[in-house]
Amino acid sequence: MAITPLGNSTFVSQNAAVASTQVANERGKESFAALANLAEFQGKEKSVERIDKAAPADEVQEEIKEKREEESSKRRRKDDKDEKQKRKIAQSSEDNELGLHSLDISI
Repeated sequence: MAITPLGNSTFVSQNAAVASTQVANERGKESFAALANLAEFQGKEKSVERIDKAAPADEVQEEIKEKREEESSKRRRKDDKDEKQKRKIAQSSEDNELGLHSLDISI
């Protein structure tokens, strides 16, 4: 005879083996379904990764190109600004050498 737990008490029953087998079968089905769903999801995820790697979209390429152009224009602006500052410094040093003085009244 098999022993089954019910609440806090344990009873002896001849049908306990049948109930425990049914519960075990149900749990097995649930775990198998979960594993099957997980395997299916992983398969789909791998196929999506392959597609993403194989053919990047034209829109993405255009965005990358635009970002590169923006960065290059920013660099050009910065370089132009640096050159202007160097010219000002060079011009001011030439003016000082010539004897021209300027009064700085900035606060």
